[in-house]
Amino acid sequence: MNVLIVGCGGIGGYFGARLVEAGTEVTFLTRANTAAKLRSGGLHLKSARGDVNTPVNVVTADELNQSYDLVLLTCKSYDLEQCLQHCAAAINVSTFILPMLNGFGHYAKIQAAFPDAKLLYGYCNISAARHVDGYIQHYNSIHEMTLGVADGSELSDRLDVIIAQLKTAHFNLRVSKHIKLEMWEKFVFINALAGVTCLLRGTVGEILQTRNGQSVAMQILEECQQVAKAYGYAVRPRANKMTRDAFAQANSPLSASMLKDIQNYSTIELNLIAELCDFAEKKSISIPFMQAVYSHLQVYQNKLKEC
Repeated sequence: MNVLIVGCGGIGGYFGARLVEAGTEVTFLTRANTAAKLRSGGLHLKSARGDVNTPVNVVTADELNQSYDLVLLTCKSYDLEQCLQHCAAAINVSTFILPMLNGFGHYAKIQAAFPDAKLLYGYCNISAARHVDGYIQHYNSIHEMTLGVADGSELSDRLDVIIAQLKTAHFNLRVSKHIKLEMWEKFVFINALAGVTCLLRGTVGEILQTRNGQSVAMQILEECQQVAKAYGYAVRPRANKMTRDAFAQANSPLSASMLKDIQNYSTIELNLIAELCDFAEKKSISIPFMQAVYSHLQVYQNKLKEC
């Protein structure tokens, strides 16, 4: 099995390093400057689960000249359209495409770009990022990837082979029979966490120290859950409890990666909040707190563009 990983940030770098470590044939599709650094110095992962230091195969868009069994998309959502153009030569009717992006809007874009490819559903639970010095830093011990097929579809023999190969790597791979429900549960969580921490500009622990912080957090969470329920994906009790417990931990350092992007004056993946607001509008659901979040973040993004 040969795998093309589009991007070598925290997610692509981590899972790619683990696959290379396991002996899988992996190639990274990156921009020219990243490709040059990987070619000269290799890929370096620092993790409580074990470090990896290895040479890797790298291509840029103009060098890509073969198809792959699996294309793992790990780019930011705002780079998706350009990445789809860049990886076109890697995809044919036999290629499986597994996006590791949050939300749902990217699926229509991928399907439109490659209507004959085999599109999988997936998400990951991991906290990792590319350090300013170039290595991949894994921030905790969680390293889970989940994939599945569209509702009503069955796993194929070829996909079974790919899954078996992925399972040889040193991370937790799950194959879900309820992939869309799980994706909605994660969508609710990341929207609520981004909504709370970005609107109030603080960690969960800092927000809980304010007079009305917990009340605001719970109202934002309930708005997000209401949208999921309207689309037939009500958050299950276990996921609900885990989220509410996370939002109630005093002194918690938890915050959304979007808040970190704001603090670094970086572009944010505003599409996640936009998708939730669009979903709510189509069902005529009132979500005043999340609408305030969306407006607040639009102001930030617009100011960033002016700089």
